[in-house]
Amino acid sequence: MDIDKYYEGLLYKQDGKTADALQAFEEAAGDDPASAQAWNEMGLLYDEDGRIGSAARCYERALLLDPGFAKAWNNWGVTFFVRGEYAEAKLKFLKALDLDPAMESARLNLADAEQEAEGNRTTPQ
Repeated sequence: MDIDKYYEGLLYKQDGKTADALQAFEEAAGDDPASAQAWNEMGLLYDEDGRIGSAARCYERALLLDPGFAKAWNNWGVTFFVRGEYAEAKLKFLKALDLDPAMESARLNLADAEQEAEGNRTTPQ
């Protein structure tokens, strides 16, 4: 991973410059496990832009590179949640919790997915 491009992407993201951030993360990303963070960041930006399919592909790529990346599992779960695929979302949240039992956002998202599956409306974290 090109660490300079990764940090450049973070700065653009912080400044709300989504297109510039995506470009920097794309340039930073590679096929090594460290690139999983860049793919995860791209997924977050796509999520914010409502491009759920693109976000899901980024999280999946991040997890191919680093299967132990709990945040990416949680974020991928949110994409399934947003699509109304609560059973699949729950599996992703459970995997995130398996990897990081202290991850509060995954715990809350799992509870939300369980409520949604029962017909109660919630919003993922």
